[in-house]
Amino acid sequence: MKALFTILALMLTSWLVAQQTTIEGVVKDATSGDPLIGANIVFADNPGKGTAADLNGKFTLKVEPGNYKLNVSYVGYKSKTIPVRVGNETVTLEITLKSQMLDEVEVVADVAIDRKTPVAFINIKESKITEELAGRDLPMLLNTTPGVYATQQGGGEGDAEIKMRGFDGRFVGVLLDGIPVNDMENGTVYWSNWFGLSAVTRTMQTQRGLGSSKLAIPSVGGTINILTKGIDNKLSFNAKQRLDQYGKSTTTAGFNSGEIGNGWSFTVAGSYKTGESWVDAMTTDAYFYFAKVNKRIKNHTLSFTTYGAPQQHIQRSDKLRIQMFDLDYALENGVDTSVSTAVVDKGIGYNRNWGYLRRTRNNPNAEAKKFYMNRNDYFKPMFYLKDFWNVSDKINVYNIAYMSIGRGGGISGIREQDGSGYTMNYDPETGQADIQSRYDANTDTSGFAGPPIFPEYSETLYRSRYAVAKQRNDHMWYGYLGNINYKPLEPLAIDFGVDLRAYEGSHYGEVDDLLGGDYYIDESDQRINYDENPKAAMKGEGDKILYYSTSFAKWGGSYFQAEYSTPIFSALINVTGSLVNYKKEDYFADTASNDKNFYGYTIKGGFNYNITDRINTFVNGGYYDKVQMLSYIYEGYTVEYNDQVDNEKIKSVELGFQYKSKIFSARLNGYYTRWENTVRRISAYKQEGPNSGQWYNNYAGLDAEHMGIELDFTLKPIENLEIKGWMSLGDWTWDKEYDDLTLFNYDPFTGTAYEYDISFDISDIYVGGAAQTQFGGQVRYEPIDGLYGSLTGTYFDRYYADFEPETATDDDGNPRQPWQAPSHILFDFHAGYSFDLPWYEKIKLNVGLNVLNLFDERYITAAQNNAEVLGGGNPGENFDAASAAVFFGPPRRFMVNLGIRF
Repeated sequence: MKALFTILALMLTSWLVAQQTTIEGVVKDATSGDPLIGANIVFADNPGKGTAADLNGKFTLKVEPGNYKLNVSYVGYKSKTIPVRVGNETVTLEITLKSQMLDEVEVVADVAIDRKTPVAFINIKESKITEELAGRDLPMLLNTTPGVYATQQGGGEGDAEIKMRGFDGRFVGVLLDGIPVNDMENGTVYWSNWFGLSAVTRTMQTQRGLGSSKLAIPSVGGTINILTKGIDNKLSFNAKQRLDQYGKSTTTAGFNSGEIGNGWSFTVAGSYKTGESWVDAMTTDAYFYFAKVNKRIKNHTLSFTTYGAPQQHIQRSDKLRIQMFDLDYALENGVDTSVSTAVVDKGIGYNRNWGYLRRTRNNPNAEAKKFYMNRNDYFKPMFYLKDFWNVSDKINVYNIAYMSIGRGGGISGIREQDGSGYTMNYDPETGQADIQSRYDANTDTSGFAGPPIFPEYSETLYRSRYAVAKQRNDHMWYGYLGNINYKPLEPLAIDFGVDLRAYEGSHYGEVDDLLGGDYYIDESDQRINYDENPKAAMKGEGDKILYYSTSFAKWGGSYFQAEYSTPIFSALINVTGSLVNYKKEDYFADTASNDKNFYGYTIKGGFNYNITDRINTFVNGGYYDKVQMLSYIYEGYTVEYNDQVDNEKIKSVELGFQYKSKIFSARLNGYYTRWENTVRRISAYKQEGPNSGQWYNNYAGLDAEHMGIELDFTLKPIENLEIKGWMSLGDWTWDKEYDDLTLFNYDPFTGTAYEYDISFDISDIYVGGAAQTQFGGQVRYEPIDGLYGSLTGTYFDRYYADFEPETATDDDGNPRQPWQAPSHILFDFHAGYSFDLPWYEKIKLNVGLNVLNLFDERYITAAQNNAEVLGGGNPGENFDAASAAVFFGPPRRFMVNLGIRF
């Protein structure tokens, strides 16, 4: 009998166990999608029973069939109670928690929300940055985004250039924690100023097209919205060391206090990068620091943040003929071997902007040292104070005051005294700049011809015939952002706000190195009367030369935005207005322009419709009447207004679809943008007649049409395998014909204005500078928790060289297409492993390997048609491979890293 009862008990137990099933899932941040490590998942009716999410935010609960309520919580986030009905099969959940600061993120930083905001966007998560950035500039990660083309140009640290939908970086709005950072004069973003930002980036969101930003920023091609890390829920520390095959090392460390009492918390981080590059003599020495302090006072959250990156890096500014880098590649692409150059086949890392110099004036046995003709030194710290005030459930107010201080500049070549510009001879054997001959000419005691010579100084001082000049660009930038977010009804949110900026940028040439001499005279400077005051013309190191002016820009913007959002339907409309005041002072000419006002506005909107819980569609459109950048309003370094410059007109419309499920998701969208009156500098060389041989230039408004389709998808056939793909097909063309365009050349010293008429036609010519066809894919596999490997491949095609519009018409007056560079495909491999220390599980180590350009593909990454290249032959204006000046992309590179955190 006992045996029978034992058998029955075992059968009953087995049946009960068989009736158990599983609730599994993942807990993520609602905004970034990052896993919330250690989130608590407990049963509402039994708080003592539950589990915690692992390193990937995942959890598993064994339960019997029935109805349950799960309480999900995480420090610093709003808790959520989720009802779950469990049958005989596993239930899978994806739980998102909103940060207590989510309203701030959405309101301040203009973050697009999936299945709600009607724009095309992609979030680059912190995990992707950690795994794949591999020491590059942040924009390089965006090549896996449809419609984005990012390059490292000459290869210098921080010299990355990005184009979105064919628009260059001046027309891509960049926001750091909601603060606009595009240069107030020319719209450029210099990524070297933000080295190390990747260490503190929480999410980088790209919005293609006009985007959802409430501010009037230059988002013609798109927007890059970088959100820095906040304060974690607990104390933490991390450090990482990265090293590549060229010896370049990057050291990074960060500390987060968590909540330390009375509402206080802080986080600090720092980085240091130094070493060589794959480009010859390309060094860098850069620091980065970041500090954020938060204080909660009742319904206010105060935050002070500062960061900056003092840095010095060598640059390579000259694109060169293809055969100067790789002769075989040139021959394969039809370059005529009769078009010769003094230097050929020096390798894709060839950099001629340096040479060896022995400073022998005071030491005949001086050691030869490297001398760099292209160098950038800059420091642009940022400070901002933010107050987010949760007035009530219906009203939120934020105020941000910020300041940016820029100091530094760059040198590019050696300048000759006669004003002929930057000239150099290159050794035909080594290909390097002959710096020594310039130094020897300055220190030659036999002197040289050329007025003015000052006898009273000739016995004791050497006059520099050649000198290195630095182009300084110092600025002060103050700004204020204020916003009221009002929710009168549950589905409706209204924003009112202001965007105020004041900018002052000083520009001047500065003697950086006299190359053995004691003083330098710029004979091209006609403002100095040498006879009356000869000593005033003598310039020493640190003295201002060439030009000295200050540009002033005052920006006043206001906006209104209304958003109506239900679980099924959402709509958004945004209206902005801006008043921009420009002024310029020329201190050498002792003159100034008058204050002049310019007006612009934006109207954009769209709606999103969630057809089912898996399918949604959106449409958006807008019109942007954009004020021209300050650098285009004036004629070069003068204070003369260019009256021909008018506002740019941008019209854009976009349609998108999305399908989303646990296993497969995909996004497809199409866009059309009409860009009118974009400013380009037009130049022409007058061959004969009055003032023959002079260059004539002016800015002229051109039109373009950018249209295309974009697709990206994610497939997860099994839990630890992820397959991604993306595609973009663009059709970006110019659309303009000029007949007798009048060009001007204004001489500020003589007061003479010259005129010259030219004609050209660029109708239907492809926009250059970015690949118009792009396909890519990635496979990422994580066989066990913490161990991953990924392979990414991207194909680029239909890259057309940049060109000058006035050269695009052939002798018969017909437009001709720019040279098309060969297509190429790049593969990158990333792998890593994260694990606990065996004797102390709270400390985690991670190791990583990155291999960029895995198969060592040789490819052209940037090209300019019909570019003049000193010593590079004269192939004419043929819009072919022989006439192009190029940069090659980087070769295969290896990086390893080791990190620790607790």
